[in-house]
Amino acid sequence: MLVVIAALGACARPEAEPLRPLPDAAPGELVTLFTSDDVGRAVSNFRVLAAAPLPDGTVVVQWDPHATDGGDDREPFSDPQLSILGVDGTLRPLALPETADPAAADAAALLATDPEGRIYLWAGVGDQAGLVVRGPDLSWEARPSDLATANTGVPVAAVRADGGVYLSGDDGVYRLAPDGTQQRLVAVSGSTGSDDPGAPPIPAEQPPLPAQTVTLSAVWGLAVGSDGTVFISTRSEIVAVDAAGVLSLVTTYQDLQRELGIVSALDPPFLWSRLSLDADGSLLVSDSYQQLVADLEGPAVIARHATVVSNGLNATWGPHDDLLLRQLDPNELEAGPSLPDQLAEFGR
Repeated sequence: MLVVIAALGACARPEAEPLRPLPDAAPGELVTLFTSDDVGRAVSNFRVLAAAPLPDGTVVVQWDPHATDGGDDREPFSDPQLSILGVDGTLRPLALPETADPAAADAAALLATDPEGRIYLWAGVGDQAGLVVRGPDLSWEARPSDLATANTGVPVAAVRADGGVYLSGDDGVYRLAPDGTQQRLVAVSGSTGSDDPGAPPIPAEQPPLPAQTVTLSAVWGLAVGSDGTVFISTRSEIVAVDAAGVLSLVTTYQDLQRELGIVSALDPPFLWSRLSLDADGSLLVSDSYQQLVADLEGPAVIARHATVVSNGLNATWGPHDDLLLRQLDPNELEAGPSLPDQLAEFGR
């Protein structure tokens, strides 16, 4: 990560008048926050890539007016943007740190925010990429790590209230502490994008055991509870690793989909699962193929034709305890063009 570290400036950047905060949503109400109509420029394939709340009631959003689909190499090409979103679709570009390599800023991806207002990005290209954090005083810092991401690309991430960050790498899930200490929580093997699922599923009857003795298949979702428990979703299951380093099986996807009344189109059952925490601290799992958000308490589906917009979101940290969701076209999986994304908040 030498390029990113050497090029970061430590000084704060002045900003314009604060943006007006987004509205609160009533319990059970879905309020649209940001659509292609708010962009003010031509779009060809609008996508909301990630979003996370800030303490002042605004939202950091990563969006792309020209997102490409698989195998799509037609102009205009992808052009991801990082912005701060205020009321009525008001956008302000997120001022990124200056780097010696402009491509490093262009490749910045939003990972998360925390209750203090820090913004966590994965910035840079290839082996020069790494974690970059904007503090509440608007200054930037790079947090060096030895995380290998040649296969995973931008890591899945979740942030603790103390600023510790959990990141998925090629060979494991790691905790990167604010002081730079890095520790592997659990090993990982395999890629969900290949025919080889990697590590085998955990048996449904598996009792708790030390996480250091376990190897999981590739990671799709992360979330961190207030007590330090880390939840991890893989190709086959959701597990929890407590503060003592003990891993327990939360649910298999076969069990979860049966309890939710979902008929899986895949064998073995599989979810493209993002994880987050609801305002009451319960664990949420969402899936873009099934187009749903489910609460594992019950379990029960709480929203359809939507997914949680970012991994690791914690609704207890937001100013309204609302969930940030990406609304999806109900007919998205059918042939023909799809309606563009909408960023919304769901009142809890």
